[in-house]
Amino acid sequence: MQIVQGFSDIFKQHKYDTIACDIYGVIHDGIEAYSYSKDALTQLRKNDEHVILLSNSTRLQDKLDTAMTSKFGIDSSYYDEILSSGVLTKFFLKDLAEYLETGQVVNPACHATSQHHGTSTQTMPDAFAAKYLKTGKFFLAGDPDWQEPLYMPVSPTLTRVHDWDAIEFVLLGSIRGLFPDEKPVDPFSEQDVRADYQPLLDKCLERNIPMICANPDVFAPNGVNEDGSTKLLICPGYVGQMYEEMGGEVLYFGKPFKSIYDFLQTNKAKSSIKSNETEATSRIVCVGDNVATDVRGATEAGLDVVMILGGVHWEDLKDAKDDEELRSRVRNLCKTHDSQEPTYLMPMLRF
Repeated sequence: MQIVQGFSDIFKQHKYDTIACDIYGVIHDGIEAYSYSKDALTQLRKNDEHVILLSNSTRLQDKLDTAMTSKFGIDSSYYDEILSSGVLTKFFLKDLAEYLETGQVVNPACHATSQHHGTSTQTMPDAFAAKYLKTGKFFLAGDPDWQEPLYMPVSPTLTRVHDWDAIEFVLLGSIRGLFPDEKPVDPFSEQDVRADYQPLLDKCLERNIPMICANPDVFAPNGVNEDGSTKLLICPGYVGQMYEEMGGEVLYFGKPFKSIYDFLQTNKAKSSIKSNETEATSRIVCVGDNVATDVRGATEAGLDVVMILGGVHWEDLKDAKDDEELRSRVRNLCKTHDSQEPTYLMPMLRF
C-alpha cells in the first residue's frame, strides 16, 4: 500500500489507459462535492486521461449527469462516461424480456452475480428466465421515479405488480420503504428498515422468489451528523444481505461483483501497446472509498485500486497517528471485509 497525495504521484511511476472512479464518497458525500474533486477531474482531463465514473447507483447516465451538474456543479465534460449498476440491471431486464418473447437471448449484454447460500455464481439472463419466469410479473421495492427507466422499456413483457403472491422476482431499487407513498421509511434507521422490509422477505423466501438488487451498496456517506461524524445512508445492498442471510437468492451487478468489472474491461476500457508488448492491452486503475465494494471488487478483478480515505471509512481512519498506523487500520478493514489490500492510499481525490 503506497500512500500518495494525488494522481501526479502515481503517474510518475505508472501510466493507466482508464481510470474507473467511484462517485459517492470520492467526488461528493451526497450533500456537496469534496474540496478537491472538481479540480482533480479537471486536471485528469487536461492530462488526456480516460475517466469513467463507476457507480453502484440504480440511475442511468442521463439522470446521473443531471444530478452531478445541478447539485455538485460537475457536468459531463469532466469525465468520459458513467457506468452504473443501473445500466447493467437495465440490460439484464431487457434480456429477460427477450427470453420471454422469443425463448432465447441471442446476444446477452451482461451477466449477473448470484449470491445464494454463501456461494457466488455467474448467472446469465436466459438461465435465470428459464428457471424463474413465466409471466414476467415483479414487485418494485424502490422509487418509480428512479427505477422506471430500468424496466419501462420492456413493459408489459415485464410487469410491475403489487401482489406478492403473483410475483416472480423483486427488483430492489432504493430504500424508501415497501409502500413509500403510504408509509415512508427512515433510510438512516436500521431498525426501521428491517421492520419495514421483513414481511416482503418472509413472503419471498416462502415462495422461493429471487431478488434483483440494482444497487449493491450497503451504506453510503450522506453528509455529517451533528457531532461531526459521517452520516451513513442505508442502501439496497443492506436489504439484499438480509435476504441472503435468510437463505434467499440475490442477483447483483455493481461493485464488488464481477459483472460490472467484466463489462468495464470488455466494453468500456481503452487499450494501448505497452513497452515490451506486441498487442494492445488495457491497464485500468479503479478509485473508491469503500473497502467492501470498491477495493474488494477491483482487487478480485485483478485491477489496481486507489483507496480514498475521506469517504465511508473516515471515522475509522481519521485519527491514525502516522502512516504505519494508517496502513495497519486499512489492513484490518480489509480483513474485516475479506478484501485484498489496495494498491494506493490517497486522503482525498486530488491530482
